[in-house]
Amino acid sequence: MNFLQAKRKLKKLAKGEYHFLSYSITEYDNSTLSQECTVYVDGYNHSPASNWVDAFEGLQEQINPPKLKPVNIEPIEEVVKVK
Repeated sequence: MNFLQAKRKLKKLAKGEYHFLSYSITEYDNSTLSQECTVYVDGYNHSPASNWVDAFEGLQEQINPPKLKPVNIEPIEEVVKVK
């Protein structure tokens, strides 16, 4: 995914809300490069990652969190007395 594709995808995902995306490349003194893709929609946290796919996955998890399964918890009938 390139920057323009990410921009279009984020605009659709934001549904008219304020949104932001950035791409940065950092070059270290040993010539090592790192890249960061960040996406943001108002009301959620920034989602930085090393590629667009992972950045969008992080944002999607915030917007549509996985549903928790109900857990049946049995009440404890035993009473413990403290001396």
